[in-house]
Amino acid sequence: MRAPWLFVGEKRLTQCLHFEAAQGLSKILEGQTLSINVQHTSLTLSLAVKEQQVSLSHQPIEAPAAKVTGELKQLLKLLGHPKQRQGGILLEGDLGVLEGFSELMALASQDWEALLTPYLGDTLSYHLRQGLKKASHYSTTCLQSFKVDLKDYLQEEAKLLPTKKEVDHFMAHVDTLRLDTERLLARVDHLKNREPR
Repeated sequence: MRAPWLFVGEKRLTQCLHFEAAQGLSKILEGQTLSINVQHTSLTLSLAVKEQQVSLSHQPIEAPAAKVTGELKQLLKLLGHPKQRQGGILLEGDLGVLEGFSELMALASQDWEALLTPYLGDTLSYHLRQGLKKASHYSTTCLQSFKVDLKDYLQEEAKLLPTKKEVDHFMAHVDTLRLDTERLLARVDHLKNREPR
């Protein structure tokens, strides 16, 4: 069975392809394909434009015109802000096709709540949007907390990593040793070049 969100996504992207602002896009993207792959998983999203209709699928495309690969978090950020370059994302293939699909996604990402309202109703669409915002905030908070906890564990409990104070102390000693060594070498050179009495 086909996922309902694929149908909604197809409908929205096809609508955007017919916007006045996207007049040139339909010509650029006609017959083109894009494959979006999530790293470390088997998740793939394939987009194809044929006869001014966008189709979405979970099935990989054998030879896409363009390919985007990255971790899920970066891909979701890219989906939310298609015009902003995201680190950790690999772009391959036809640059014109990538830019065309990026413009199409930018048009489509403007108001998903309005798109879902006719299918889900005002109340459910609003609560879905709020729930997704809360889930995004919660996951960001959890990730930040995990980073702090991991740092504390590795430094304080397991004693595998030095603290910043210990690193700074070590680096100060390295600098002192380097300066002392340079002075000693300069003194040795001076004594070698000194004329005997």
